[in-house]
Amino acid sequence: MHRVIITMLLAITLAPPVAARDLAEICKKVGELTVGQWADYHNDVPFVESLNSRYAIVGEETVDDTPHFWLELNIANPVGNTIMQMLIPGYPYPPQGISGLIMQLAPDLVMEYSKEMAGSMSSQGGDNLSAPTAQACNESEIVGTESVTVPAGTFQAVHVKARLGGGKMDIWISDEVPFGIVKFADEDGYGLQLLAHGMDAKSSITGTPMKFGLPPPQ
Repeated sequence: MHRVIITMLLAITLAPPVAARDLAEICKKVGELTVGQWADYHNDVPFVESLNSRYAIVGEETVDDTPHFWLELNIANPVGNTIMQMLIPGYPYPPQGISGLIMQLAPDLVMEYSKEMAGSMSSQGGDNLSAPTAQACNESEIVGTESVTVPAGTFQAVHVKARLGGGKMDIWISDEVPFGIVKFADEDGYGLQLLAHGMDAKSSITGTPMKFGLPPPQ
């Protein structure tokens, strides 16, 4: 009997904390992309009142015998929408790992870039959801499982603390929403809050893209 009790206590002691197990499961599910999934966010930016963005999976194709997905980022700001579609190998993803990039800066201005240019341009900016997701899943300090309320509702999420770009941020991640992120906030006042989510996204790109190759050698 004593041996059974000791074995049970050891199992409890050695088992990973509940929040850690939850985070591992969430991160696994977040990486299972489905065409049509979308999430809308309000971007918290100091001195900017209205800046919303939508992240969506709007297509898929095979690259070098590997499934890839078209991730669309649609940023709505006071001067109009900027739409960026990136062909990614999974989620989260390294910026240099994208295989295609299409940008629409105006209704009649659509540009498609080569793989080489796409990787270079995306590494300089664009998707600001993948990096916090990667940090939350791979390099973070777990605070615990919490109930967090955002405009989209109340969610059970794992709260983690992470560093990104030299700064500290708090991230709440859940498998109840596409892409995982319910909310994040850094120490400078920047962040995201989930507004809505669903599974019926379509491409927002209109018009025929102009194709651009590698820049000429310097």
